[in-house]
Amino acid sequence: MRNMKKIYLFLLVLFCGINLKAQEPAIVISHEVKPDNSVEFNYQKKVHGSYTILITFNGLTNSSEPKNQTSLVVRGFSGNVMRLKPLNANQGIGYSYSFRYFQGSNRVKPDEFTYILPFKKGSLIRAQESPYLGALYFGKTAPEDWKSYNFFTDKEETITAIRKGIVVSIKDEFELDSTKQLNYTRQRNEILVEHPDGTLARYSGFKKGSILVKEGDTVFPQTALGLNSKYSADDTNYRLSLMIYYLKASDFNLAAGHDAEKSLYAFITPSFYTSDGNEILIPRKEYTVESNQEVVSKEFSKRELKNLNGNN
Repeated sequence: MRNMKKIYLFLLVLFCGINLKAQEPAIVISHEVKPDNSVEFNYQKKVHGSYTILITFNGLTNSSEPKNQTSLVVRGFSGNVMRLKPLNANQGIGYSYSFRYFQGSNRVKPDEFTYILPFKKGSLIRAQESPYLGALYFGKTAPEDWKSYNFFTDKEETITAIRKGIVVSIKDEFELDSTKQLNYTRQRNEILVEHPDGTLARYSGFKKGSILVKEGDTVFPQTALGLNSKYSADDTNYRLSLMIYYLKASDFNLAAGHDAEKSLYAFITPSFYTSDGNEILIPRKEYTVESNQEVVSKEFSKRELKNLNGNN
């Protein structure tokens, strides 16, 4: 039993852009039997941001681990996962295991937060709630708390960060096809930012080659991210899609189901800072982007505040 080392890697790919990088696994787990017959598990992570790893054991014998399934959140690029210790130190541990991983932390407690609108101060924008495309085109059930916004501008504008965070992934590969009129496409350039409380903001709709940040960068409210683009050849406006969400994961075993995203991720209805105060956006209403130092610097460190004040 000691040498049972069956590793099954399950990559979870969720609809609506909540996905892991395809082709190459983002996380690899290795294991090593130690001289004292304990078994040490370690991980290597090739991407930025928090991930939740779920390990499932089968045929576990002579082990101090009481559970057949365990989860943990990893943030660094490498580290220790766990160590199994033998109940009988003179015998090896019998084990086989599989693991899955999910983007984000399942230990998030979202802050009540006021976001800055995602364009430069003074920009004129229109906001509209975006429907759940899985329900429109693929017969899926929309999450009960689904919330996503489209922001429209009359001309090409600079997209900016809505909150402090770390850029965890970037997609910058799609050109606008000026010959096609589209109702739906997944070919959109995107930036994913993880905020200090573990929530994630996905910005979709960048002009190819315009992205100004790189993975691993820290961004702040009003940090320039790139330029927005048209969605389709027949558009008269430029568009940005934005949603804020986090991994709630009430039951990871539902991840294989058709409506996995409904169970695993929670979506946030954000409050934005506007000229009328803090408000939930009203569809089709025009807004002039506003900001002030108090809202922008809310999550700054002491050093960041010192730098901000020194530049003013």
